[in-house]
Amino acid sequence: MKSQLRPICLKAGTPALPFGTFRLSALIRVGICAILLISTISAEAAPLTWTLDGVTFPDGGSANGSFVFDADTNIYSNIAINTTTTTTFVGATYTDFFSYNSPGFVAVPDVSLPSLSGSLAFGIAFWEPLTNAGGNIDVFIVYEGVCRNTACELIDTIPSRTEVFPIGASVTAVPIPPALYLFGSSLLGLIGIFSRKKTA
Repeated sequence: MKSQLRPICLKAGTPALPFGTFRLSALIRVGICAILLISTISAEAAPLTWTLDGVTFPDGGSANGSFVFDADTNIYSNIAINTTTTTTFVGATYTDFFSYNSPGFVAVPDVSLPSLSGSLAFGIAFWEPLTNAGGNIDVFIVYEGVCRNTACELIDTIPSRTEVFPIGASVTAVPIPPALYLFGSSLLGLIGIFSRKKTA
């Protein structure tokens, strides 16, 4: 990105003038740089990190962690969900996306195993689809289970680790603040004002 912006933003020999004597061409260069920067940040910041909290299973165990979801591509990544160990169940760390719940997902500790038969699986579904706008979305169902066959096409859910309509369980994501977009709009407004003054 730096090499693309240099001819516009870092033009050699441009004098450092006081604000009141800025040339229109200099303002236009600054405006173009700001627009390119904002659009780049916006594009790169679209996927959001969602935090899971408030999940308690019937046996007293819990689940928490985070994952990244891009609503534009419908891709889950960077999954890091941990479940705790109780007297009836050994918890696990789930890092690999396996399949979709709608809306939600199933994750396993290691999707690269030659056979997933006997592997633990973690599933979660939400009351409504996640979006890149972020927010707080309630959990519809959350469970742990065991893969029944090599491809984990069937999962035997464990009653003591299955919670439907879990009270207080949700996922939360905070979107990029709109200040960047407001900055770009304000800068374009300034360019327009200076343009009108010059032509008046």
